Amino acid sequence: MTEPSRQATLTAERKAYDFGKIIGVMSETPSVISPTRKLEAATWGIAAALLVICAAAFFLRTWFLRDRVHGGDIVCFQDNDPWYHYRVLQWQVKNLPWRFTFDPYAVYPGGQGVPVGPFFDASLAAILWSVGLGAPSQAMIDLGAAYYAPALAVLACLATFAAGRAIFDRWTGLIAAAALGLLPGTFFVRSSLGFLDHHVMEVLLSTCVLWLLASALERGEGGPFTGPLRNVTLIRPVAAGLALGCYLLTWVGGNFLLAVLFAWGFVQHLGDQFADRPGGRLARVMAPCFCVALAVAAFYPDYAWGRFQIHGIIAGIALFVLLDVMAHLRRRRRLRPGIYSAMLLGLVIAGVGIAYVIAPRVVSHAWSELGRLAPGAAARTITEARPIIWTSKGYSWMPLWEMFGTTFPIAAIGLVLLGCRAVMRPRAPRVLFMVWSAIVIGAMFGQGRFSYYAAPVIAILVAWTCRACTAAAWSLTTRRAMNRREPVPRARRQNRVETAGESKGDSERVRGNIWCTGAVAVASLAIAFVPNARRLPEVVSFYDGPSAEWSEALTWLRKNSPEPFGNAEAYFAACAGAGEARERLDYSRAYGVMSWWDYGYWISGIARRPPNSNPTQAGAVPSARFLLAQTEEEAWRILDDAGSRYIVLDWLLPRWEKPGDRRVRGKFSALPVWTGDALNAFYERVVMKTPDGRIARVFLYYPPYFQSALVRMFIFSCGPVRVGRPVKVYTLGKRDGRGENLRMVTSMREFDTYESARAFVEQTGDENTVIASESPFVSCIPMSGLRRIRLVHRSPTTVATIHGRSVSPVAVFEYRRE
Repeated sequence: MTEPSRQATLTAERKAYDFGKIIGVMSETPSVISPTRKLEAATWGIAAALLVICAAAFFLRTWFLRDRVHGGDIVCFQDNDPWYHYRVLQWQVKNLPWRFTFDPYAVYPGGQGVPVGPFFDASLAAILWSVGLGAPSQAMIDLGAAYYAPALAVLACLATFAAGRAIFDRWTGLIAAAALGLLPGTFFVRSSLGFLDHHVMEVLLSTCVLWLLASALERGEGGPFTGPLRNVTLIRPVAAGLALGCYLLTWVGGNFLLAVLFAWGFVQHLGDQFADRPGGRLARVMAPCFCVALAVAAFYPDYAWGRFQIHGIIAGIALFVLLDVMAHLRRRRRLRPGIYSAMLLGLVIAGVGIAYVIAPRVVSHAWSELGRLAPGAAARTITEARPIIWTSKGYSWMPLWEMFGTTFPIAAIGLVLLGCRAVMRPRAPRVLFMVWSAIVIGAMFGQGRFSYYAAPVIAILVAWTCRACTAAAWSLTTRRAMNRREPVPRARRQNRVETAGESKGDSERVRGNIWCTGAVAVASLAIAFVPNARRLPEVVSFYDGPSAEWSEALTWLRKNSPEPFGNAEAYFAACAGAGEARERLDYSRAYGVMSWWDYGYWISGIARRPPNSNPTQAGAVPSARFLLAQTEEEAWRILDDAGSRYIVLDWLLPRWEKPGDRRVRGKFSALPVWTGDALNAFYERVVMKTPDGRIARVFLYYPPYFQSALVRMFIFSCGPVRVGRPVKVYTLGKRDGRGENLRMVTSMREFDTYESARAFVEQTGDENTVIASESPFVSCIPMSGLRRIRLVHRSPTTVATIHGRSVSPVAVFEYRRE
């Protein structure tokens, strides 16, 4: 090669390092092939790092909660849904391989079909049954149930590593596994010790589907699938179908994942047609995948048909086969991409119309599932059903920051860069990941529960972005080194002689590249991980299960109340439906326990008594109506209709402020949402002047608040209520028009008796003149004691003493029918 030719080559190489090239190499493995020993050392190093990550993830999820979960007489699972999974698990272990289909203890009256998918509980039951040689002990069941979620979290880290490696490279996978396993957030909490819930199984199986499909698509990325069937079209699609089928049997709303795959299929298909790629690429992967998923779902046909899972799988097979046929038709007819896209859109609309005519229930169900992303006011009282940026005070970005911290903006940047990369080179695995990430991240802004699914994709996006910054830094420093490098003399090149000075200069340049790239890598990882580490001490010890007082009260109820169906063995009775339950169980002695729906699974799991409402929101409206009942007669009527005998209430239901703590507590605000009443009919936040002239915001509690059955029972212990003195009458003016738009107190009068205050209000005839109290513990209206409801048990501990009245955490009441 002549000297001018070499100079031209060097110039071309320098020009190759432009911004587009940097984006191209962001996610590529370096082209320099290391020696075999170095590759083996790197592989062992990654394996060791992955082992450390998994061990740390498991340790952090278990060690700090062991005393809270295992410290008492019973295993205290977290939240509320894990208690029902524990109930299903206990039944499942005793009745393998049969599925739990109907539960008379889920809600009373009537019972309820089991509202959870079968795979999560059946998988753990099968493991315990095998380890226990067909008769696992109760201690073994409790231990397995407590540690199942952390174990699945470790597997989810491994699946995230595999997905990151299949879509990008192994270093991206390693960083993603660390992000998923160690960063605090909702996924961390839901996979902690004692959180026996199917959410972590959903994340594991969906990530496995992403990994296996991406790996299968990567094999066929070079063109048509021409390799042996066992290497290309069977192993990975079959494994993906197995994971997909198990996922559909895990969550009742599993068709969400099918919708993600449908959306990706359309995007990838249109991209292939615009790029004039051959057809059949997608169908040869997705058709076997869906067929295997169909076979897996057939193990529970009643569930899969009832939840429309099989309908979705069949639709998926038809969709990808149709797309394959359409691709061949376009190539034969040589249709233009625009015309073909319009034809495809018309076929989709026609297909939906035909499906609505043939199977209207299926289409209506799909539409209702889509409605999850737009929850109403009642749904927003459920933590996981509300949008991720929704708070009790309205929309705010703070929950998103607390959950993901800096990882979310970094992941958003990575998603944009990945989109640019997909436009330049639309590789199927990365298009799948991009569509998957966009839908999942968008879905959590409609319903916060999808933040569990967002955790792995955000982890991979953050890892890829950090890897991209490192690759970009290496490319830029290499380009600068190439610009500074002087051409080697021709004689020295011919003789292959290298002086010490030149060797030293090259070493210094390489060392400088390494230091610069290392600094960028450390900085990017620090920005992504360090700000989130501040919440780790709080999250590792976070516990949201029943308190010791709740466990004590429900244990008391179990020991001191009659068996609702005649005998304790009814708790594990196998009933196929409500009719069989009526035949096998003694309903003449049955009764329900009234409480708010949050505590339904605690009541059925610890007390082994059927609640009148549960966390599926079955019975939520009657429960809210009872707690807000304004007269004793109205409360009696509701309790009689619900078949209630006991009522269990806790200190978080009323509205109150703990002395020394300005935070207002209580779930009272959720009750009027379910009954359709206005919250400001019970209490209202207003602006008023204090005696020293300052402007203060205070709560005014109106007579309907104190007349509610909840307050009369829990605050006043069912006894007569004396009015606080003096009785105050407030006149409220216009709203202040500022941020909170509160009404202002224009005047306040004091009276010696309630009767004189009421006479004054009636005389004025002004709806803005009201009797109220500034304390939720001091009534502004006198009331007689409740006659047919009595307090039978109260927690021995005290939360606070306010106005001489002690507040216990939990109280149990008995309703006596006439």
